Amino acid sequence: MGYNVGITLAGYYNEDEEIFSKINLPEGLDKDILTYQILTDVGNLYPALQEPTILKKAIHNWFDSNYHNFERILLAINADYSPIENYDRTEEHIITREGNESESGSNRTDRNETNRTDSNGSMNETTNGSSYSNSSTSTDGSETDQRAADNSESFRNTNKRISEADSTGTDSGTTSATTNGTNSNLTNASLTGNDFGSFQTGRERNENETERIRAHGNIGTTRNSEMVFDEIELRKYNIYEDIVSRFADKFLICVF
Repeated sequence: MGYNVGITLAGYYNEDEEIFSKINLPEGLDKDILTYQILTDVGNLYPALQEPTILKKAIHNWFDSNYHNFERILLAINADYSPIENYDRTEEHIITREGNESESGSNRTDRNETNRTDSNGSMNETTNGSSYSNSSTSTDGSETDQRAADNSESFRNTNKRISEADSTGTDSGTTSATTNGTNSNLTNASLTGNDFGSFQTGRERNENETERIRAHGNIGTTRNSEMVFDEIELRKYNIYEDIVSRFADKFLICVF
């Protein structure tokens, strides 16, 4: 003789989807995939808690408390590694150099320079011209004006001017010039001096040098073929199935 044990998990989900839609999952887990994985695998089982509000709060609290566990599992199974290596070591060395550097010195330059310039010269220049003579003569002639009357085509004299001029001239001369001179120049110049100078420089030194060394491979304790088969076994692991199994152990009971 059977008896009524309540409502299945799928029945509660049909009444209130927030049972799983409001759960908190780490990045990398798909909420829809997990929901349907739970419903298809254990949805026909009965929750031990039959009060809907308490059941929903208990489910949400369970996922919150396991959040970091599921996150670490994801990181482990998704880690980037070589399946045929069992040795991977990284070393880091940091070398720090500190100190002070300085440099100093001096210089001196002595100068003694003397310059002298002498120049002597003379000049004698003579210019002699030649005699010259010019003469000219000009003569002016006569000039007559004529006019015709209004009723005649014949012209009659109206004015007559007669001028005569004779001009005769003579110009002569002689030019001569003489220049004598002497030029003497003496220039003395001297320069004496000393240049002194000194310098000093310094700086602080603070240097860091980082050296990283990575060693990896198979140290020989396990054959490569064994590690390959271990990798195949690992890839049979399904995190959604693992969460469903843990969830069923926590909340569900089997009744036949």
